[in-house]
Amino acid sequence: MSLKRKVRRDDRFAEVREAFGKRMKNERTARRFTQDQVAGELEVTQPRVSEWECGKAFPSVPQIIGFCRYIGIGLERLFEGLAPFDSGQMRLAGLEPEDRRALEHIAAKLQPPR
Repeated sequence: MSLKRKVRRDDRFAEVREAFGKRMKNERTARRFTQDQVAGELEVTQPRVSEWECGKAFPSVPQIIGFCRYIGIGLERLFEGLAPFDSGQMRLAGLEPEDRRALEHIAAKLQPPR
């Protein structure tokens, strides 16, 4: 695989992380939770929550579920409209296989009927 192709894939995944992170931040701030509060509930550090929201890292599936429960939203609200999570459009590189399967399952349920 050429370096150019690898960079392109990483850039595409970065866009997904950033879009997902923005969604997390918007949902968190709309409900007036701080990063510290979320971090405490999910047993991670505040800088880790910041990394998620800035698109530098991606939370695990249990962390996503815990986040949604804590701030009081459904998973569908967090993933709604984020089409890149459809496994046919992009591979979720860097995630554990079981996390990837769980996200693909969620994304499949959120796709509009064809």
